[in-house]
Amino acid sequence: MSLSSVERYDYVDVVWRGAPRSTILPYTARARSLGWRLYAVGGCDDGRNNLSSVERYDEEKDEWEAVADMSTARFGAGACVLCGRLHVVVGVDNTGSLFSSVERYVEETDGLASVSDISTAPGRVGVAASSLNSLSRAFDRLSPCML
Repeated sequence: MSLSSVERYDYVDVVWRGAPRSTILPYTARARSLGWRLYAVGGCDDGRNNLSSVERYDEEKDEWEAVADMSTARFGAGACVLCGRLHVVVGVDNTGSLFSSVERYVEETDGLASVSDISTAPGRVGVAASSLNSLSRAFDRLSPCML
């Protein structure tokens, strides 16, 4: 089931408010906050084609905007913020092949850069940044969207 709405929490008024819908967020994209902005990366469209899209929600403008695409369309990737940068980790391409690449989004240049590949290509992955500035991973089952 996909989401049909996006909401943001207003800390001043202590209430949830509606926000515009991202074009990719409802379709299994990963979303992470970086500073005061929310990023949605990858996922698949309703035709089950994997996406390389990256979108950013700007609260002041109250709109989503496209930023630099990832080098590869991917589904089932993990995403986290590490050292002030958004990292997108592994995933599955449109052919169902697993890959081990990691990309880092640099907001100042609106670009993605390759980071060292991980040693194993697990497919869908969850990631978290630790206080030691390293990525840890936890695997989950493959989604039907990849099939």
